Amino acid sequence: MTVRDTLLREHRFLERLLDRLEAALRPGPGSGAASESAARLQVRHLLLLLSPCLEAHQGFESLLRAPRPAEAGPAPHGPKVLREDLKALLAHGDGQPFDQHRDAVLRLIERVRGRARTEDARGDTRRPERR
Repeated sequence: MTVRDTLLREHRFLERLLDRLEAALRPGPGSGAASESAARLQVRHLLLLLSPCLEAHQGFESLLRAPRPAEAGPAPHGPKVLREDLKALLAHGDGQPFDQHRDAVLRLIERVRGRARTEDARGDTRRPERR
């Protein structure tokens, strides 16, 4: 298995997790959460599962990609920023109305998916040559 295959497999796993998270955000029949409170609990559990996945992905990427210059700051959709946003959702989600929390989680889902699509399209898993 190549490094690229491993990365694509990891993205497929993340996609399945994000699909489950999206489904949990729609309480009612067929979602696995009968009520808003059950949906909120299921979303929290899935976010807690997503957190170490993003952390591991950040470690994996650091092995594959050249480090980002410190003066550039963190990439806006990079794993570090996504994890910080996820931590904020976990810290403040219970205090928000469900609709606001759902919208914030959906934005995070879209950003994680966008990041994975960008990596897949780029297809370059090698570090640039050092000069």
